[in-house]
Amino acid sequence: MPKLKLELEAISPLFLHGTDPRGEPEWRAPSVRGQLRYWLRAIEGARQGGRLDRVWEKESAVFGSTGQGSAVMVRTLIRRKEAERQYLLPHRTNERERSPEKAILAGSRLSLSFVTRPGVPLPSTALETVAVWLLLGGAGKRSRRMMGSLSVIKASESAAGNWWDDAATVPALVESARQQLRTVFPADPAPMPVPEFPTLHPKHSWVLIGRETFGSAEDANKALFGLLRSDPFRDNPVFGSVHGGRRASPLIAQVRQVDDELVPVLTAMRSASHGAKPLNWAVMNRFMEVATQSFSAETVWGGPLA
Repeated sequence: MPKLKLELEAISPLFLHGTDPRGEPEWRAPSVRGQLRYWLRAIEGARQGGRLDRVWEKESAVFGSTGQGSAVMVRTLIRRKEAERQYLLPHRTNERERSPEKAILAGSRLSLSFVTRPGVPLPSTALETVAVWLLLGGAGKRSRRMMGSLSVIKASESAAGNWWDDAATVPALVESARQQLRTVFPADPAPMPVPEFPTLHPKHSWVLIGRETFGSAEDANKALFGLLRSDPFRDNPVFGSVHGGRRASPLIAQVRQVDDELVPVLTAMRSASHGAKPLNWAVMNRFMEVATQSFSAETVWGGPLA
């Protein structure tokens, strides 16, 4: 039975609700599958030129749909869990506004396995998606703002050669991340107009990895919001909105572990504006330029959003 197994460590609090929204946080397969579907669409959206029908075919073939079962089963297990109330918004100064919630704490050990039916190989798209998710994304609430970060402690042989094998130093992480994304996209995808949904097309995405290190995700979060709350970025709708229709932020800010320190990883993905007022993507480009300076960051994929 083909299998990919990963041993993970939480490196920032995981705000994951379980079957009981008011109960203990849980590490559940549906949470992982939701993240993997998002990143598969980001990958295949670029490969397929934004064609939703083709992206849907690729997604259904790997993770299933209402018309067909999933080729890949996702299994989760907690090896060592610590949970207590943590701050969702550590950059806030007012205690009440910091919104404490129960979370799986940094340092907890988690297991994640991907299994197929006997005789069916793990789809290469699934392996690529897992690697990209663990490089750029996270899990749970505020996973676009440094929370829900995961570090790969050990991986089965089927995961050999991915970016985490060479991420022992910050320069090595930068280079291995660059190589990982080039492996996923060995040739630049064909030119395409602004996509309807976020993709990793190099003309519509920009990935930075900082060389500045932080002792905790909370410290990195505060540094990030020090930029987001400065002019001209403060409350700009290009970073997401909860007013006039909720829209998730196209800026995904995460941290990755190098030795005992954390480095910021910022991903911006441009997609079509669906609101009444077009978004000003020049503001996002300016933010990424400022973040490059502030975090001593390098571009590992894409660049200014066309």
